[in-house]
Amino acid sequence: MTRPPHLTDDQWLAQLQAAATATLRLEDVSTSGTSASLAARLPRAAQLAAGAAMPAITNPKIWQADARRFRRGERFARGPWQAACRAAVKARALGDVLAPTILRACEVLAWQDAGQQGRTQITFKFLAELTGCCVETARKVIRWLEDRGLIDTFNTLDRVGGQIQRTANLYVLAFPDAPPADPPAEAAPVDPIGRITARLARWASAFGLTPRAWGYNATPLRGRPAPA
Repeated sequence: MTRPPHLTDDQWLAQLQAAATATLRLEDVSTSGTSASLAARLPRAAQLAAGAAMPAITNPKIWQADARRFRRGERFARGPWQAACRAAVKARALGDVLAPTILRACEVLAWQDAGQQGRTQITFKFLAELTGCCVETARKVIRWLEDRGLIDTFNTLDRVGGQIQRTANLYVLAFPDAPPADPPAEAAPVDPIGRITARLARWASAFGLTPRAWGYNATPLRGRPAPA
């Protein structure tokens, strides 16, 4: 597929992504977190333009009703989490222009947690507005925090008018198992299913999720409820 001469590369990629999004079928949305990522569904030309090794972004899906139940059991300490974020930023290579933006975004994520449960539900657009950056930069900051174990992302789903719709992502503020640092240049391949399972298991009690034979669910066992 050739880019029309009157469009810039960014405009062309935006059109391709919009077209791919419009063709996504409702049944492709999986509540178990195993649906193909949007990146994988982009036309091959868009994938090649963005880089042949485009990583798949796969997050666990959770119902909005379950997301509202999230409780850690005690107030989340913002200070230590923000200190971990500052330590991770300090470990970056000097001269990185994104460092101030990352720190500002971390402040936004922490202070948007009104209930002090260490969870923030916010769109990329709103995060970008509060941080003072563009949407794509906000997306990169979230990926950076995910890679260092400082947040766990959940895609939330809701039923609106009989249809399933995506709502704003839920970000759980987390602490890494080891001091945060830049990942190695040649990181080991990511097991998306294993990562999703581990993330659900890690926060199951906070969401009030119960392990069933077909997955986790917060709905009382009556018949066969859909997995969360």
